[in-house]
Amino acid sequence: MNNCLHLTTVSCNKAHILACDVLALLADIERKDEALREIAQGSGPFSRDRLTHAENTIESMKELARAALAPLPEGGAK
Repeated sequence: MNNCLHLTTVSCNKAHILACDVLALLADIERKDEALREIAQGSGPFSRDRLTHAENTIESMKELARAALAPLPEGGAK
């Protein structure tokens, strides 16, 4: 009987870890989708201001790429 309780606890722990991993992956996908939407819509620094468009776009894309590629914090999404 004691072994059954241990197996149930281990199974619950594994399920919790898996759920946390799934949530972290979903948060990562959402971050990347938001970055791509901002670029695709041509909003903010991606608008067509003739004097600053190129500089704004390059700097913003670099920042968005760094954020999208950054590893998630330990423990998953917050």
